Formats: sequence, C-alpha cells, structure tokens
Amino acid sequence: MRLVWVSRHELTEENWRILRKAFGLEEIEVVQYTKTVEDIRELIEFADQHGADAFVVVLPPHLIQQLLQATDKPVYRFVVEREVLPNGEAKFTPIGLERIVRVEIVTERVVSKGSQ
Repeated sequence: MRLVWVSRHELTEENWRILRKAFGLEEIEVVQYTKTVEDIRELIEFADQHGADAFVVVLPPHLIQQLLQATDKPVYRFVVEREVLPNGEAKFTPIGLERIVRVEIVTERVVSKGSQ
C-alpha cells in the first residue's frame, strides 16, 4: 500500500504503528506532500504520479471536502489527543486513524451586510 501523507510534519513512530495496525500491513510506503495545498488538483496529480492508493491528510475542512469530491481514493486522518503543557504549548499525541466519509458544515447566519 502506498499513501500520500499531506502534512509539513514527519510521521512519528506512533503514526507508523497506527498505520500498520489500521491496514494490517508491516510494509507501507508513504510519500509526503509538504507544500501548502492551494489547488486540490495538484495534490491528486501528485498522488497519481506516485501511484498512491489513499491519502492521510492534515487539511482544513473545505479542502478535505474538495478532495473527497475529486477522487475515489480513500481519505484518512489521524485522531489525536491534545494536551496543553505547563508552558502553554500544545502537545498532540496520535491515538487512532479514521476514514473521512463526508464533510458537512451546518451554519446559522448571525449577521449580514447591511443589518443593524
């Protein structure tokens, strides 16, 4: 299996352990896409050039939604625990992997242009 890892951060040993467990494979190839995603088509082209089977992403919801609409390849993300350290920094620990099936944003208008 070959995955495109969309993030500026390297995979940690825990990320690798989670991937091996999730896919039931010892050997998983990962190609990393570190550029800022401005056009989802560039990301899909990158995946196609590298023969990727799926994506593991750190992306904002609107880009995940575009990716889901533009490809048949599965899209995954790591589930992480967030811990605020005494110095105020945040520590993120991966604890799982989930497949993204759909992105749905439900909104309610609070104010509009011209309203008082």
